[in-house]
Amino acid sequence: MAGPSADALLDAFLEGGVRTRALLRAQRPEALEAVQRELRESAKAYERGGQLELPTPAVIVSARKA
Repeated sequence: MAGPSADALLDAFLEGGVRTRALLRAQRPEALEAVQRELRESAKAYERGGQLELPTPAVIVSARKA
């Protein structure tokens, strides 16, 4: 999965799924800032050409009816 930045990824979490959004929005401002700092720091390992390239496992299956 590729995305523009760590901040865009955090915005996706803040505006995306109900549980993650509720969990993040329930944090004190200091805690949310700590989450943002950690996400930015951790994301540096996945930056490629100004974008994030996050490893996402996938299973590809093919079948046919006999």
